Amino acid sequence: MLITMIFLLLSSRLSLSQGAIVDLYGPYLGQEPPGMEPRILVPEDLRSNAEWWWHGAPVFSPDGREFYLDIYLPNQGIRVRFMEMDPADSLWTAPQAPGFADSFDTTGPSFTPDGNRIFFISGRPDRLVWVCNRTSNGWSTPQPIEIPVPASLGFGWRVTADRDETLYMRMTDSQRDTGYDIYRIRKVNGNYLQPERLDANVNSPYTEIGAFVDPDGRFLIFESDRPGGYGSGDLYISYRAPDGSWTPAMNLGEPVNSSSNEGSPYVSPDGRFFFFLSDRRLQYDWNPYWVDSRFVLDDIDPEQVPSPRRPSGRRRPMSDGP
Repeated sequence: MLITMIFLLLSSRLSLSQGAIVDLYGPYLGQEPPGMEPRILVPEDLRSNAEWWWHGAPVFSPDGREFYLDIYLPNQGIRVRFMEMDPADSLWTAPQAPGFADSFDTTGPSFTPDGNRIFFISGRPDRLVWVCNRTSNGWSTPQPIEIPVPASLGFGWRVTADRDETLYMRMTDSQRDTGYDIYRIRKVNGNYLQPERLDANVNSPYTEIGAFVDPDGRFLIFESDRPGGYGSGDLYISYRAPDGSWTPAMNLGEPVNSSSNEGSPYVSPDGRFFFFLSDRRLQYDWNPYWVDSRFVLDDIDPEQVPSPRRPSGRRRPMSDGP
């Protein structure tokens, strides 16, 4: 009964069967894997509708048994819900609030590669970035991340972490006329350093938001509204060069990008699939899509920067103007 009540907060249209969504069995919600053409990830009952809509990237835990929905409910704000796959019969449960969620806005969950820690953004007082540790009883009590932030910097609503727990987020600097940009926050000897803005190979005079970093730090994918794209918001990729710098960002091209808006990139922990949000075709705002990750990523040699895929992706280099 309790699960049903929580679930109905999401949408009155969802189908339930003893607390679980009907017919969702197996890896990746039991959905047929996509090829090189993007396909909507979730069944109709988990798509944006009049009661709630997607806000951030769909996120699977590294073991593939948990699925996190980053959604917006008009009467509650930004919330995270999660589903869990039963190891006995592979049946997915109905969406419910995770242990770290509360009455404050919660968004942008990001796992460490081992799945034992999860970072997220919270509207709790005093701090914005929080972390929980996985325990035998679920998630630990959330702990704030102490980041020395200059007064001129404002945080964004997504965080992503690599294997070293270096954080990447979009921030805005009131002393710069560049809008939202991607910043890196390094962790040294257990303490986070002051955020540093990535250079012009990633950031532009326009908006850069919603970054995803590869667990090994080999590439960064983000959304930008810079000129030269396919729609009002496109997805771009930048690779880490051997000297630690970032290569000039490349537009991921069609069919990932479209004349609509694309954002909130995410690569599955097993590296097989690329996820993103798009408002193409459907009536209600953003929805999650997925595509074979080979469309987006080449075989990445850690000793060498890969060449962008050109034939199918039709990528375009970053441009700061027409």
